[in-house]
Amino acid sequence: MGEEQRSRSGKRGTATKAVLAVPFTILMPFVLFWRSLRGIWNDEASRGVLITAGLLLVAGTLIFRLIEGFSPLDSFYFSFITLATIGYGDITPVTDLGKLVTVIYGIAGLGVMAALISTIATQRVRRRSSADQDQTAG
Repeated sequence: MGEEQRSRSGKRGTATKAVLAVPFTILMPFVLFWRSLRGIWNDEASRGVLITAGLLLVAGTLIFRLIEGFSPLDSFYFSFITLATIGYGDITPVTDLGKLVTVIYGIAGLGVMAALISTIATQRVRRRSSADQDQTAG
């Protein structure tokens, strides 16, 4: 195999690796998040936070569907964006009752989401420290 042919095949291999790495790079945060949620679910002490966050999301979806007349997807989207404190502003409540409920929902959501994020962080730290201990012991 000539030098030029090896050089071309090496470039092709690098390009192939880069193309294959893109889906993994995109999916990795979702995988880590899913592992954290699974770890929280398996920990009985932390499971309540996850259930509360899920119920709050479902309740918000139903409430905004009824009060504002949003589509089911828009209601879910608005509820998630409000709980995550992102607030794009592309969907907003127009009724007075909807605005009042959004304020109450946002305040309730702040505490629940802070607890969920704290629980996820604690779960990640526990997993990392146990992995470090296993590596040290092994």
